[in-house]
Amino acid sequence: MIDKIRKMLALSTSANQGEAENALAMAQQLMVKHNITMQQLVNQPTKEYENLSYGGEGGKAAVERKYILPILQKYFFVKAMNIQQRGNANFFLIGTKENVEIAKYVYDYLKVVFYVLFKLYALEQKKNGIANTTIYKQSFYAGLRNGLMDKLAKERTSVENEMGLVLVEDPGLNKALHQFFPNSIMQKSPVVAIYGDVRNEGYKKGQTININPGIGGTKDQSLLLN
Repeated sequence: MIDKIRKMLALSTSANQGEAENALAMAQQLMVKHNITMQQLVNQPTKEYENLSYGGEGGKAAVERKYILPILQKYFFVKAMNIQQRGNANFFLIGTKENVEIAKYVYDYLKVVFYVLFKLYALEQKKNGIANTTIYKQSFYAGLRNGLMDKLAKERTSVENEMGLVLVEDPGLNKALHQFFPNSIMQKSPVVAIYGDVRNEGYKKGQTININPGIGGTKDQSLLLN
């Protein structure tokens, strides 16, 4: 399964917008179909979950993380846990080996995409004499998150309709989360002020995001600026 998804994500590097969107949609379809098929098996093989420590962003978590982790948890079949560990704001991805590998790739890619899209937006706003503030960034990121999540929701619904089945959350994920972190307490992020017009601009951009370079392949992040 993961090899097929790698190929689809690699194909989404196409400069043709329609081709790129089709490749992303097919990768998402493969993931959804695989997870639906697994939940329908009467004699399911015992799932093995792994706990991947990730982050390395220093003492403070990257702003982008707050907006990307909900996407991974909603559409990429993993759970995420933020942990302040030895001065580093790391996080952990919990899921099957295949799903964790894909989620890690998606996080790396989206972190750069969010950063670059906001920088480009901020440059345009600066030309218009509008100051770049933290609230602007968080508003834009909220829009990116919502736009991409709505796009992925449509793709998932399309697959569910095609298969005549509804994907339900894997109960083993929550068990694995509590097994790895038995004393953890889930905390909600603090509410921040949002500029509606900036969020709307981010939403439009979020609807155009494609998960481009293939897993395990060379990722030239400079291409994001083209």
